[in-house]
Amino acid sequence: MSSPDPTRPKPHGMLDGYGGIAAWANKTRAEYEADTLAVLTESTELLQQFGEGYRDGQLDLNGRLDLLEGVQGYGAAYMTKNPAVVTVTRMPFTGQLGPLKGVRILASGGLLLESKGLWQISATTLAKSTPFGGGDETVMYLSVREPGGGVIFSEIPDVKRPGGSRLTHHVTAPFVIPEPNFEVHVWVTSAKWRNFAGGTSYSRLSAIKHDSRVVATGTPDYPDDPIE
Repeated sequence: MSSPDPTRPKPHGMLDGYGGIAAWANKTRAEYEADTLAVLTESTELLQQFGEGYRDGQLDLNGRLDLLEGVQGYGAAYMTKNPAVVTVTRMPFTGQLGPLKGVRILASGGLLLESKGLWQISATTLAKSTPFGGGDETVMYLSVREPGGGVIFSEIPDVKRPGGSRLTHHVTAPFVIPEPNFEVHVWVTSAKWRNFAGGTSYSRLSAIKHDSRVVATGTPDYPDDPIE
């Protein structure tokens, strides 16, 4: 058996060859636990860069309507609570995430679309793991409602069977709205008692208006001289 190539880079912390294995075997329990804790701490710090340990930059743009120049309609929201779900529950999408144009956030959770036409709507929720018993199914409904919110106009369910594990629901789809002030709700149900995660990392509801109308044409300027 050939010896390891000394010029070849090795992953950090790898037990390379008999010397590395012997050194690891000779560690005391305290040294082993200290090394393990150091690795776990470093991993946790790296995970926090992608999870709850950062502030979403979209929050700093809530008043920047200028960034939506040329856009006919846009709005996004996140859940400000971690709701407990065991029956059909409306998700509390009440936190503004970025600038709003032609869209309002409903105090009861969801979006109000201020104009008719074609909208692209997306919803994301995360069902947390649970130790409770019951069935395996969770369902998220992306629900477009007529003005007032009481009547379903169009709805898409996302059905999953996670058991007690955590999972992410996501739906995105186009909807044609026949008149202003239609509402967008997100409802979920779970056969087991469980929490759904709020915050900007794990929950989002957005609507984008697709519109090719010209906002302003200006005044055409024709030359006085004839064009040859």
